[in-house]
Amino acid sequence: MSTVARGTRAVFNWDQQNTVVYVGGFPPDAKIQSAVLYGSFDGGEIEDVTLNDIPIGLWNFKEATALTDGAVERCGEKSSE
Repeated sequence: MSTVARGTRAVFNWDQQNTVVYVGGFPPDAKIQSAVLYGSFDGGEIEDVTLNDIPIGLWNFKEATALTDGAVERCGEKSSE
């Protein structure tokens, strides 16, 4: 499945000096707010990530750790559960 970003900008532009996005977990030395209850993701696959209901891509990451296997490509649309 693919989609097109609407609007005049094609890339979400964060302040790269002060903004970090962790998906699936974060390293022990990360500065995380106390409101965050869990520090890692265990199980399944992560896909269709959104921020404020806007899909964001995970293809242009700066660093990846603890990756074991790639995801198996699925056939057809995913079910709405």
